[in-house]
Amino acid sequence: MVRPSDNYVDAASAMMKVKSRLVVMEGEEIVGVVTAADITRAYASSKSKVPLRPYATWSVVKIGIGESVERAVELMRRERIGCLLLEDEGEIVGIFTERDVVKGFLMGGGDYCDPVGKYATLKLITIDPNATLSEAARLMAENRVKRLPIVQEGKVIGIITARDVVEGIWRESTLGIMTP
Repeated sequence: MVRPSDNYVDAASAMMKVKSRLVVMEGEEIVGVVTAADITRAYASSKSKVPLRPYATWSVVKIGIGESVERAVELMRRERIGCLLLEDEGEIVGIFTERDVVKGFLMGGGDYCDPVGKYATLKLITIDPNATLSEAARLMAENRVKRLPIVQEGKVIGIITARDVVEGIWRESTLGIMTP
């Protein structure tokens, strides 16, 4: 739980404790919900120079663009991840997320046999591995995304998520290194 007057560092700390979205309370009344994406948007204007490297995931899970939605959803469930990178002839060409499952597939009345590429985002927004957390947050906020593949020399080598940014804010503020 957080209060409307709490800053993004307070919210990041609270989120790391409960490992989920936060309820915003004013007195006894629920007045909102804070997500990792909300905290990331607030942090986007930060001038922090905290590198993204320690918080990124350096192994990515891929699936062929023509594989079925059923196989993609099963792979995401088994790996306990929120997205898959789509591969076509050895190249990463898109991303398939939980949101794509809900918004595009379930709400759109899709078929589990449909190719995953039919519901995926095929325009990737990427980031360099030497970028900072605040640069990642800014890119996420500007493009309304929660995940950025990390690209070096034209190859995807990792991924950074809004949840990773929240963890970075929390860890750096706990160590007393970051200025909110």
